[in-house]
Amino acid sequence: MVEDGDVVEIHYVGRISTTGEIFDLTSEEIAEEEGHDVDGMDLGPMNVLIGAGHVLPGLEEALRDMDEGDRKEISIASEDAFGERSSDHVQTISRNEFKDHDVTPRRGLVVEIDGRRGKIISTSSGRVRVDFNHPLAGKDLDYELEILDVLDDPEERVDAVMAFYGMDETEEVSYEFDADTGALNITVPDDARTPELEEQLTDELELVKGVDTVTIS
Repeated sequence: MVEDGDVVEIHYVGRISTTGEIFDLTSEEIAEEEGHDVDGMDLGPMNVLIGAGHVLPGLEEALRDMDEGDRKEISIASEDAFGERSSDHVQTISRNEFKDHDVTPRRGLVVEIDGRRGKIISTSSGRVRVDFNHPLAGKDLDYELEILDVLDDPEERVDAVMAFYGMDETEEVSYEFDADTGALNITVPDDARTPELEEQLTDELELVKGVDTVTIS
């Protein structure tokens, strides 16, 4: 069974329990079977670092009871997924605020305000109501899971976690890993470095089996 520090390559399909509607998936084959136009879709297996919270807690817990090649179907109640809907997350905002950003508000438009994404649910002459609830709030979910691979090479695990953050090696970002000592050294441009990023990367990469120390410069 997989455990904290393992990196697993998975396929999954997520459905809304009440309707069977797919809201997320990784498999191009299943997407085509379901009649989705796969052009432009970012599909493919996902790498998950167990213990890092990369997926919903219910999914991570299910993965802990699986091994390479295993498949499982699970259900997650709304309160353990994206939470219940709350009227506190529906706000009325002045139409002038949208005008200041050259946005014409209309029902159904997805907007980002103060770092939060929401959907406009109604408009009037001077006011706009925006729903900031997660689109899946209040919905029970069903998942089909499959573990394709459990990465057994520490360097592959590091590569997978860096790629998860879009920081696979480029001209701007580089890293060196010494499998003998478990030392990982990462170089990140000054304009991309923040204390929050450094703390999160360090905490997560030190979880990876085979990694003992992380240095970011």
